[in-house]
Amino acid sequence: MSFLTKKLKSFFQRKENDLESFFNLVNAEEWSAFVGQDEIRMIRGVFEVSELQVRDIMIPRSSMISLNADASMTDLLNQIVNSGHSRFPVIGENQDEVVGILLAKDLLKFSNQDSNSDFEIKDFLRPPTFIPESKRLKILLNEFRKS
Repeated sequence: MSFLTKKLKSFFQRKENDLESFFNLVNAEEWSAFVGQDEIRMIRGVFEVSELQVRDIMIPRSSMISLNADASMTDLLNQIVNSGHSRFPVIGENQDEVVGILLAKDLLKFSNQDSNSDFEIKDFLRPPTFIPESKRLKILLNEFRKS
């Protein structure tokens, strides 16, 4: 039985979740032909990110770019173009009242029209998803995959 096979077998027979043993195994000289340092850093990053909570990656409310539900088409387009983002929370009377999510691509057909009288923002809103900030990212990502 080769050294690599013995190492793999011993790793998978363990009962505890020992990430350092895994990374020691992957860093072993026998793996250098298969896995480079860049790949090892990416794999480590995946494990580290999965342990983060949603609050660790959230944008602070003061930095959010939101759109007002009663804004004109011209104002909406100006904000969207100047922000460089593609998804926007649309708010009602205050920052806490998120009425939906607007995707910038949904407004493309209105960008060249002089008259936007037939535009109703509510027709383009997608339902917002509210996520607790204490939720782990790996759980959230699994939920996203399922839905």
